[in-house]
Amino acid sequence: MCKDCKGEGICPHGRQRPQCKEGQCLNYKKWAKHLINAAKARSKKYGYHFDLTFEKDGNHIMRGLETGCPVFHTPFRRAAGQGQDSATLEKFNPALGYITGNVYVLSRRANAMKQDATSWRDIQALANWMKKIERKKTRLFSVKSDTII
Repeated sequence: MCKDCKGEGICPHGRQRPQCKEGQCLNYKKWAKHLINAAKARSKKYGYHFDLTFEKDGNHIMRGLETGCPVFHTPFRRAAGQGQDSATLEKFNPALGYITGNVYVLSRRANAMKQDATSWRDIQALANWMKKIERKKTRLFSVKSDTII
């Protein structure tokens, strides 16, 4: 059993809870709770709508943490700093705020690209992901691609 997560997390090397013996598991439950709490603090500070709870949204967020960044297909790194590969909660439609169904786990790099993109390949990767999600969410949120950015 993993010394770090004691069987409550999934190893970055892909072994499920009981099989982990590497000692480097990430505790996705704690990480997901941290992301929700950080989003709640930002919502309060900037006046965003917020209705996320771990009970309701935790599994969605933990799956996102386990699978890595859907834009760049890279694993997330949990470090003391805020590196490009650290996980963030992204509001798909910023006007809706942090609500169930409108948040996704992305790398800090993907999340910041709207502000400081330097490569068309980066923008294309983000656009491809947004189009994929938009098709799924159009009926729920009435989002149009020309209003996202």
